[in-house]
Amino acid sequence: MKTYEQLTYEQRCQIFALNKTGISQNKMAKQLSISQ
Repeated sequence: MKTYEQLTYEQRCQIFALNKTGISQNKMAKQLSISQ
């Protein structure tokens, strides 16, 4: 069974910035090395 981890504040900030650029969730996850 998979275990899940909460995102750090830094990861959330990166996601926010990437989201503003219009990048896809899949590409964001790959860049941050996290699961989609």
